[in-house]
Amino acid sequence: VAMGDRAAARDAFDVSLDISKKLADTYPDDMEIRRNLSVSYERLGDTMQAEGDLDAALAAFLEAQKIRDELLALDPGNTGRKRDTALIYERVGEVYNRMGDAGSALMNQEAARGMRAELVALDPANMLWARDLSVSHEKVGMIYQQEREFSGALEAFAACRDLRLAIAAVDPGNLSSQRDLAICIHKWAQATEGAGDPQGALAAHETALGIRRSNAAADPEARIYQLDLTFSLSAIGKLEWTGGDLDAAAAAYDETVRLLQAIVAGDPGDRPSRYDLMLYATDMADVQLQRGDASASASYALLSMQEADALLAIDPKLWDYRHGKLVAANRLGDAKARAEDAAGALEGYAAMAGIAYQLAAEDPYDTSAAWDYALAMLRTGEQKLALKDYPAARADLEIAVSMRRWLADQDAQALQPRRELGWALQKLADSHYFVAEYDAGRPIEEEALAIFRWVDAQEPGQVWNIVDLATALDRTASYHSDPMPYFRESLALLEGLQAQGTLPDGYQSWIDNYRARLDGN
Repeated sequence: VAMGDRAAARDAFDVSLDISKKLADTYPDDMEIRRNLSVSYERLGDTMQAEGDLDAALAAFLEAQKIRDELLALDPGNTGRKRDTALIYERVGEVYNRMGDAGSALMNQEAARGMRAELVALDPANMLWARDLSVSHEKVGMIYQQEREFSGALEAFAACRDLRLAIAAVDPGNLSSQRDLAICIHKWAQATEGAGDPQGALAAHETALGIRRSNAAADPEARIYQLDLTFSLSAIGKLEWTGGDLDAAAAAYDETVRLLQAIVAGDPGDRPSRYDLMLYATDMADVQLQRGDASASASYALLSMQEADALLAIDPKLWDYRHGKLVAANRLGDAKARAEDAAGALEGYAAMAGIAYQLAAEDPYDTSAAWDYALAMLRTGEQKLALKDYPAARADLEIAVSMRRWLADQDAQALQPRRELGWALQKLADSHYFVAEYDAGRPIEEEALAIFRWVDAQEPGQVWNIVDLATALDRTASYHSDPMPYFRESLALLEGLQAQGTLPDGYQSWIDNYRARLDGN
């Protein structure tokens, strides 16, 4: 197994298992032979689990579990047997969890935790048993967390943290113990965030980062400690980003990206690290765009696309790599559009559209793929409008409208797909309006107006629904010889928001302009 030849390992385990079975049949009262048989089942289960054959892995682990339960029942005070039994319950729990059976997984992990707690109670100074128990706390916490039972997760991770603090205190220079502690604090931070306390989560991640920085400083050549830094830094970056501190987010993501670049440079075949680099470069592109630095945003988006291309050269069909490049291309388009570089934006969006089309064609009923393709075609159409290539823009926007109409029809009562259809219709109408094809553009614009009236009626009082409707009225007015009824209705909507104190920035000038027009000025 260590050499990577799982087929040969499985053959060897099969032989070992066959021998162990024969010996157990010949000497049924020999406890050591029966334990060896359980070990053979355990190793076979490990191999099957590594290969993804979860049914076979579970069957093997259950056989080992049965034997170890029997052996422990014969000698309940045997601490070695209890530790063996706890280990196999942990393995069974892991497989059940991977199979999606969280209840059975938790039951087995709790059983392992109970046995390990009994061992630690017998000898609290036994650090090996204490670490085993900390692992059980961690496994239990992970199941609670994935089920979004954050109180149970926090309790388990806190118990894990406290034990690992005690273990690390015995030998503060032991980097492995410090790493274990940081892992548990990291998971406690994730559960804290899930429980709705982002500041508590951020503080915990900072604590874990401090431990991980110390480990990396103590052994700068150890790649695992550099990777650990990226886990903490990226988590901090996300929390700072969602919390609105874009400068702090940029700093954390920048260090993450630089660390991953160094890791990948040292090991170009490290696909997980390259994949993380792709993702976090895209996140950094987002953050930089929000900070107003379109040039930096474009650079990070290009880096992400470059890493995606390297991954696709290894596995051109893997969805994660293809979609990762799609998202990065979208960010590149956004950055170029923000910089008013329509040609550059079109290049990015066109790359997005090419991937989105392939993914949508492979599964025409995948609404996520259809949404991506519709967005890509909307964006290419917008840039072609900016470049005044109106026929080409119209062709793209007609596709965007067609896709969004299909998406909206999947759930006639869903508001967001209808909104998105309305926005696409408005852009399509522009492709006619800008070339004075008013008779062609007007019914498209009026359809968009009808959509925004419907959305506002379904969700009355929502500020942006009202703004969308006011905008649609203003746009429709441009097709009519007497625009005043539309202006009056739009003005009334915006004045209503103004009276409530909810008028968004930038719309006071609309009110002023409407009043001037309606007063004949």
